Amino acid sequence: MIEWILRQLERQPSTLFYEKELREKSVSEFEELKARKLLTCVQPDSVCEPYGYGQQSALIAINLDGHYYALDDDNNELLVLNRSDLIKYQFCLEVFAGELAKANAFSGPSEKLHRRMYYAGERIIDGKRVALVLAFIDQEQTAEDLLLGLPARLPGNDHFIVVIQSFKLERVALGTQLEAIHIHVMPLEDFQNLKLDMSMFAEPKSHSEPVGGLNVKQEEEFIDRHYKCHLPITITSETVKWHRNKILIN
Repeated sequence: MIEWILRQLERQPSTLFYEKELREKSVSEFEELKARKLLTCVQPDSVCEPYGYGQQSALIAINLDGHYYALDDDNNELLVLNRSDLIKYQFCLEVFAGELAKANAFSGPSEKLHRRMYYAGERIIDGKRVALVLAFIDQEQTAEDLLLGLPARLPGNDHFIVVIQSFKLERVALGTQLEAIHIHVMPLEDFQNLKLDMSMFAEPKSHSEPVGGLNVKQEEEFIDRHYKCHLPITITSETVKWHRNKILIN
């Protein structure tokens, strides 16, 4: 059910869900999400309340003596509704961001950065300070506006992981811009354990033995210069602060 809810929020982050539609999806999952405090109840107004479940356009339901009445002009029909028909639930994004952070060993209080973006926490990975952000993006322009401004919203972080739902970046130029400022966009695929693929941050494994043997010239230089050991040196394409290149030894 979470996957379906997140898809709706991707289109409109302020979406509320009728209790009856959630129960129709799955009663057990509905109860589980309530127990996890991911769903909070929104009671209907005591006077009048918009009603849109199963309707082409929202109707206005008016409370008369404990029952709500809504006129469906399209079908020339008067709907009689109980209060329970109008109960809605809001998906708590701060709580969900906290669950996502905990599942991936990030820490820090969840914080709303924008109606489509939530900070979930940070973590030090191989010496890099990485911020975790939950984003609800529905189009390319939204992605550009929100993501390119992340370093200004969260200064002090070396890298950013942005978790999205079903949206995919299409423009190569935008992807290149995001990579240049160390913003990594990834989909949430594991809706049970909420685990993310963090392998991109793992340092290459060191080798105690050289990858290959020395050629004749290298062997002569090794003896002539009295080198103490064979340690592989990797010159990476990664730059760190002040445009210095990272070089890995052994």
